[in-house]
Amino acid sequence: MDRTPFLYYDNQKIQGVIPVLDTIQKLTYWAKSNIPNAAAALGERLYDRRELPLAGIHGERLYLTGVTKLEWRAAQLRTVYEQLPDCKNVTESILLDAWTSASIEGANVSLTQVKQHLGNPQTKDERMVVNAVRGSNYAYGRPITRKNLRPLWERVTEGVCENTHLDGKPYRSGMVEIGSVSRTIYTPATPERLPDLMEQWFRFREQDQSLIGSFVAHFYFVYVHTLCDGNGRTARIVNASSLYHAGWKKMKSLPLSNAIKNEINGHYRSLEDSETQLSDQTRK
Repeated sequence: MDRTPFLYYDNQKIQGVIPVLDTIQKLTYWAKSNIPNAAAALGERLYDRRELPLAGIHGERLYLTGVTKLEWRAAQLRTVYEQLPDCKNVTESILLDAWTSASIEGANVSLTQVKQHLGNPQTKDERMVVNAVRGSNYAYGRPITRKNLRPLWERVTEGVCENTHLDGKPYRSGMVEIGSVSRTIYTPATPERLPDLMEQWFRFREQDQSLIGSFVAHFYFVYVHTLCDGNGRTARIVNASSLYHAGWKKMKSLPLSNAIKNEINGHYRSLEDSETQLSDQTRK
């Protein structure tokens, strides 16, 4: 059986390339099976890294891995960004991003239907999209801080919030799980740890406004899973808003949620991978 991994790019299959988003567990398995490039990819994940000023949900140290490649890609993204035209069709772009963000969370409604009921959404799915638009406009209007994260979340989840019994104001008061009915992918931080972890998150966002820093903050927000519902939608809005207020003014017309949706399986694999604590022996 051929166990050589494949990466699909522009509909062409490239053999022997290790996808960036594969988990450490999978890379370790591939390396032990002598699959080409797996050992190098695993080594890059384990050694080309930078410790983050953010604590793990169990108190462990957290690292950003593959730093060299991430910095190279960030430079590429900035070059592409600078070549983009100035913001246009902002209202339409925000609506499209909101629709995509809501669909990631299970909303099943057409964009045409949402447009017909923008002022008076008729269903929960329509309201999820309209709420995301309201949240985006709110966050683009002001940087998100300790004082206004809660008002942003209230806009995102108004009339559609699940797990309201776990709303502890400002953060959740009980445990939630990420996954499906049949399988739990990830169990986030306990409620007792949320104030400290979120204070670290706010400090990190204030100190690192780089492109890579914004995506670290995005992932950490979902990793901590601070809210009783709407974590993903809120995180995506905060990420776009943070970049916008850090000088990336074209964010209003960029489909951030669409890019995330296209790699959503990798996002969940990263959350699952975050539960693997590496021993000192593994890192040597």
